[in-house]
Amino acid sequence: MTLVKRASELRGLTFGNGIDSLLQGGLMPNTFNFLYGHLADYWMNMLCGNYVRVFKSKALFVDAANCFDPYLISDRCAPTKSESMLRKFLEKIIVVRAFSCYQLRAVVMKQIEQKYFKQWDDIHAVFVTGIDALFNEEDNPVDEINALQLLMANSLWETATKKLGGRRPLFIVSSSKTFVKYFVEKSDTAIKLYQDKSGREMAMLSKHWTRQFAATEL
Repeated sequence: MTLVKRASELRGLTFGNGIDSLLQGGLMPNTFNFLYGHLADYWMNMLCGNYVRVFKSKALFVDAANCFDPYLISDRCAPTKSESMLRKFLEKIIVVRAFSCYQLRAVVMKQIEQKYFKQWDDIHAVFVTGIDALFNEEDNPVDEINALQLLMANSLWETATKKLGGRRPLFIVSSSKTFVKYFVEKSDTAIKLYQDKSGREMAMLSKHWTRQFAATEL
């Protein structure tokens, strides 16, 4: 039996703004993507909600920034506003919270593949927010922070690019504060979000297969 995919699925996961033109489509399965800067947390919620709506499958939301917003997702992404349908829609998002860099490392390096993928075989997208939020130079030496972030970036990239049975997962990781070099280096696509001098919301590709490192207004 051949399943015909809709045009929206073939384009990948889209933003619905100027970023899609820069990407020449959307974010695709079996890729590792890094989003960083201003309003990154907002766009992670929007992308997660849009993924569930368009692809009709579960998503794993690893929340290390305390930013998961079910009200925003329900309001902007859910196809219907009835209470029962909203509940079913939100139940497709598996939320896992991390409160320390060590908890985040355990989730990223062990639990995503060994626990959550095995428990729910219909999770096809993973969103990891606040990849930099739990690191503090007062608590962790710089060398340790660099080592942990490198290990997590490697692990996420390896899991994202595997073919896990019939599953081809899409991974999106975000940092709401700063550029994190290891995640940019390992990513297939890296997008910087920022405000220009006039206060406009902007996005720029800092890494992408097209090598079109242009900026766009959101």
